[in-house]
Amino acid sequence: IAMTEKKAHEVRIMTHAAGHVAALSGVDTIVDCGSGKGYLSEALALALGLRVLGVDAQEVNTRGAMKRHALVARLTTGKRLTTGKRRGPHTARTPERPA
Repeated sequence: IAMTEKKAHEVRIMTHAAGHVAALSGVDTIVDCGSGKGYLSEALALALGLRVLGVDAQEVNTRGAMKRHALVARLTTGKRLTTGKRRGPHTARTPERPA
């Protein structure tokens, strides 16, 4: 879960910028292209309540992001995240947002 101070700074700045654009545009879903380990995707979902689909060309990044996402979900909700049936190397179900 830990990220470098530089990465944390980048994620904070991009979360703020993407959240601002999402609010101005009236969208609640973002596609994070080149999502890597999923740090930004996770921040957008947890901090702003946005639905996020992270996409990365490197399967190793996608697997790592899915593992990290499951760990964060377990730590924040106390529940185990289920990703359902595998729908391809680049997709995972995100936790449902509260209504």
